Amino acid sequence: MQLASKSLDFAKEEKAEQAAAKPTRLKDLPNLRITNERMLKKAGIDSVERLYELGSLNAFNAIKETYASAVSTELLLALEGAINGTHWSIIQDKRRKELINQVN
Repeated sequence: MQLASKSLDFAKEEKAEQAAAKPTRLKDLPNLRITNERMLKKAGIDSVERLYELGSLNAFNAIKETYASAVSTELLLALEGAINGTHWSIIQDKRRKELINQVN
């Protein structure tokens, strides 16, 4: 029983440490994959800190300028969620509309 208790305590501590750790790569942020990381880097955004500085709208516009093809507004929402540490689907409707209106 004592071993199980120690094991559980260790697991809780490890989980807390992981939650407190900041992502170092763009692809490690919520909603972003390696493809998104490459797009951001090609647009001149090469770090998590730079993405935070620019914000979702400016990052999205930088990607739009870099790529000739149309870029979906879903990417804008993914960037917003990544910056806020949440899944894009739980961004409030008011904020979604605000972002999309600024792009269009």
